[in-house]
Amino acid sequence: MKKNLLLIISALFLLMSFTVQAQLQEHTENAKDAYNKYADKEQHSQIKMSKESTAYNIGDSRMFWRYNLSVMPPSWIQQSATCRAVGEKSYVFVADADWGTKMTQEDVDIVLNYLENETAASTDMGIVEMDETYFGTIPDELDSDPKVIFYYSSLGSYNGSVFDGYFSAFNQMTEAEAQSSSSHSNECEMLYMSCYPVDPTSLGTLTVLSHELEHLIHFGHDSNEESWLDEGCAEFAMVLFGQPDPVTSFNTNSDNNLTAWNQAYSDYVKTMLFFTYLSEHTTGPDFITSLVANPLNGVASIENTLTSIEFPIGFQQILTNWTIANYIDDTSVESGLYGYEILDLPAFTNKQYFTSYPASKTTTLNACAASYYKFITDFTSLEIVASFPQGGEWELNLLTFEDDVLKEFIPFSENYLLFNYPDTYVLSNLVLVVTNKEIGTGSKTYTLSINNISYVNNIEASGPVSIYPNPAAGTVRISFVSEDFFTSSVKLFNVSGQEVFVNTEKEQNGENCDVFFNTANLDSGIYFAIVDTGGKLIKAKLIVE
Repeated sequence: MKKNLLLIISALFLLMSFTVQAQLQEHTENAKDAYNKYADKEQHSQIKMSKESTAYNIGDSRMFWRYNLSVMPPSWIQQSATCRAVGEKSYVFVADADWGTKMTQEDVDIVLNYLENETAASTDMGIVEMDETYFGTIPDELDSDPKVIFYYSSLGSYNGSVFDGYFSAFNQMTEAEAQSSSSHSNECEMLYMSCYPVDPTSLGTLTVLSHELEHLIHFGHDSNEESWLDEGCAEFAMVLFGQPDPVTSFNTNSDNNLTAWNQAYSDYVKTMLFFTYLSEHTTGPDFITSLVANPLNGVASIENTLTSIEFPIGFQQILTNWTIANYIDDTSVESGLYGYEILDLPAFTNKQYFTSYPASKTTTLNACAASYYKFITDFTSLEIVASFPQGGEWELNLLTFEDDVLKEFIPFSENYLLFNYPDTYVLSNLVLVVTNKEIGTGSKTYTLSINNISYVNNIEASGPVSIYPNPAAGTVRISFVSEDFFTSSVKLFNVSGQEVFVNTEKEQNGENCDVFFNTANLDSGIYFAIVDTGGKLIKAKLIVE
């Protein structure tokens, strides 16, 4: 009974933690919605022009509104804070109630150094310059001050859920506009950062600062961007800072639609990986900056930005390449196409390991997602047939390895692949990448059929044999020329090696032969016609619709 009670308490604890994080997510989303509904940009421009440039000095104090997440339901509170540091691009304010206890001048100096001068990855530039370089200029909506206020206070925690920092679009509105949504605005570019219970000077907290600053920049350029794209760029900011989120969760379940956003940890990881890959394999900072500034949203924004630079491939092919790179992560092959320069990925989990043949698998895969299948290497010729009863847009690629080094990259043709065991290297690993590159929110069903067809493979794959029509859905004619005075025959096999049709002709004398049969009783798929012309066996492929 005690054990059950502990499980219930743990479940409630996790539920409350998720609920609290959801409250913050709801707050930030409500702020964006309110801005797009109530903000009058023309009025904002007039207000900004009428103001003298705002400038704070060390020691200046002011009141700030913030969202109090340490109580449920959250509420707005107002706190006094004092400017404790001024940089070329930033101000550091600390809530007076936390000064000297939760945050000291030494802490402020460390934060300012990272804002202005360096990151965990580089001493060439600080966080603000780094984010502006990659994501665009910081907006200046109302206060006629190009600097950003980084406001530190005890954001605290609730039921174990700790808050590092956040961006609120309410501050890009006037106070009157914010009050239309029962909220408040400080009418300035600012981020809320925590000084308790987190350490404001830890790399973990500082990387969140770079993440949230990207949100401020992205909002200034495209206030209604889709969450997965905005969050992906913000996660990429953490990669640039040098302290990315650990690559876990997503690598053990890659069947996660890239363009879907459910605020799960794996969602952050998948978008972090994609936008890191996108930057590395397009034009770097220039591409990401153009993407952030693009007025379109989601996939349309990426496609439009690719078109603007005349990039040779589109989103769907980049998506496919990315799903392969996640498994290989090796920049030494295919001119670096399937690897990351800045990240070192852990292994991605196979959806299934096929240890014997014949084998089959029917399952589903989400749009904009991939699954990986591993095959035992005990075969002579491996035939893999894929079928997609619900249609869709798919890409399948077979990867062969020797001692974990990629040897061959083999794309499927017509959802079919026949792979002969290599005689030039020792095959140590064989993996199939199935990518659903359809853009959407649903999933589609597919079937894989795998067979070791050494008998069929040993038969010559070409010769004077024709099949018409092919693909077929009805009567089929197989035409060939027989050898002198031999009895010829035609046999039809399915991909499992089962004979489904046989026809034996009388002795022929070098004549043209036609064999007719009907496919009405055959399932859709791939078949092999084995023609004995009298002294030679010839193989031909037939597709039944």
